[in-house]
Amino acid sequence: MRERIAALEALEADYAALSARYVREQAQRRLSDALRQVAQIISSTLDQERLLALILEQLKTVIAYDRATVLLLQDDQFMLAAGYDSSEQDMAPFTLPRDHNVMITEMLRTRRPLLIPDAALDPRWNFSTAMQTARSFISAPLLLQDQPIGTLSVGRRDAVAYTEADVEVVFAFAGQIAIAVHNAQLFSRAQERSRRLSLLYEIALDVTSTLDLNTVLTTACRKLVEHFPASNHSGLAFFDAAQQYAEVIAEYPDRGAVGMHLSLADNLATRTVIETRRPLAIDDAQHDPLMQPVWGEMEALGVRSILIIPVVIKGRVVGTLGLDALEISHHFSPPEIALAQTIAAQLGVAIENARLYTSVQQELAERRRVEEALRQYTQELEASNAELDAFAHTVAHDLKNPLAVLIGFSTLLESRLTKMPQEKVLENLRRITATGYKMTSIIQELLLLASVRKMEEVPTSPLVMAEIVAESLSRLAGLQADVRAEIALPKAWPTAVGYAPWVEEVWTNYISNALKYGGRPDDGIPPCVTLGFDPPQNGRVRFWVRDYGCGLGQEEQSRLFAPFTRLHQVRAEGHGLGLSIVRRIVEKLDGEIGVESEVGHGSLFWFTLPAP
Repeated sequence: MRERIAALEALEADYAALSARYVREQAQRRLSDALRQVAQIISSTLDQERLLALILEQLKTVIAYDRATVLLLQDDQFMLAAGYDSSEQDMAPFTLPRDHNVMITEMLRTRRPLLIPDAALDPRWNFSTAMQTARSFISAPLLLQDQPIGTLSVGRRDAVAYTEADVEVVFAFAGQIAIAVHNAQLFSRAQERSRRLSLLYEIALDVTSTLDLNTVLTTACRKLVEHFPASNHSGLAFFDAAQQYAEVIAEYPDRGAVGMHLSLADNLATRTVIETRRPLAIDDAQHDPLMQPVWGEMEALGVRSILIIPVVIKGRVVGTLGLDALEISHHFSPPEIALAQTIAAQLGVAIENARLYTSVQQELAERRRVEEALRQYTQELEASNAELDAFAHTVAHDLKNPLAVLIGFSTLLESRLTKMPQEKVLENLRRITATGYKMTSIIQELLLLASVRKMEEVPTSPLVMAEIVAESLSRLAGLQADVRAEIALPKAWPTAVGYAPWVEEVWTNYISNALKYGGRPDDGIPPCVTLGFDPPQNGRVRFWVRDYGCGLGQEEQSRLFAPFTRLHQVRAEGHGLGLSIVRRIVEKLDGEIGVESEVGHGSLFWFTLPAP
């Protein structure tokens, strides 16, 4: 009997052992299946948020929980990466200091999971988050190369306590989550690196594709805003040479700031950037001491956070590139600061290239201006040489011949004065006198031409044109007694502005030429020359002299006002200075000259003067 009882107890013990083993094997099988599913999840996606959500779902197949969180360490803070709570539809994001709980700090130090079977009986339990409602709790470190990068925590609110077996399950999942997070972060960093390289490449293309500085800078500001979603505005400001103020030269989006001048006297943040030549990130632009002088402006503009990057050219800070977070505060990470700094360096290159291009363009423009001035000077010099040649020819012809006549008649008078009849003597004297007048006229015209070319400022005033014309006719009467009978005048003259002695010379030349070269009207009845004017137009008054001579062709008209020009068909004597003097006078008086003529139908010579 005793042996039978012992045998039954042995059988019960074996059965219990087998049952426990079966339970463990089933749990191991479920864990293996779950981890296999987790491995497939990790290999199927690199989206961290989706990865963690799917892993938490798999965790629920092997261990019960009412609340689960995955917290990742970043800058000595825990940040919620994924979470589930049976009492919440969506778990709100939160952050916790790294040392917010003594038990968690110890777990990170030892790299071992933490088990709280019954929180009510554990004096260390002091969670301040929603996890404080859990009755049983497990937390396991996420280890990557034996370094903690976060935690996986689960809790249940019922009376069932977690066991060491549950701890092993959570720890195993924590290892898989660490791998998943690492892969997702590697992928995210690769994507971010690709995006940044793409951004740098695009900006480099913009910098090299155009030298339009406004286009380059505005495009760079736009791409910065597009690359940093947390930053709603970007702007670029340049300093004056003394670094007393900054002028906004580009921004995106347009907030009307371009062209604004901002004083740097009290801008401690920008002064810090200038002195250190390093970027400055300010998380709270409306309360940071460095921004105190502009707190009001920051609040009015809605700027929450700001990143100020120096733009350096040849070792000197010439401006700043700014990124502004307008909607919510933003902490600019080191990679973001480094990228913005690289872009600022590219913009510095673009600015320097644009300046060099502008300098070269200005130098080329100045060179072209000098070349054009030299070309004009050469043309003027050539024209002057041509005039000098014509002048030499005129002097040789128009002065030499009268001198020969003077000498000839003087010698004749000297040798035959006693034998020559008185009438012959008087005729020779008249010829000598006329020749002297001709030489005097040539000399006077040469002196007048020289004075017109030499005078820089002409003393102009309103003209009484009737008196000027009368004086001109009086001069001509000395050469032709009946000159007034040959000329038709208007009853009244308009007022113009000019220099009276010069305008008198213009009338004298025009009228003299008309009398010399003109004929008579078709009816043959005097006068043969008509003087007149047109009503003022466009601030000018046009005066004219009409003759009824043989007229001029187009080719002759084009040469008429050149110095020392004499036409072949002209019958009267002349030396070709008169009309060139007229042209220079009228141009000096801010007027124009011209001729309207047709062969066989006379000519109309005109000039304009400014109206009062």
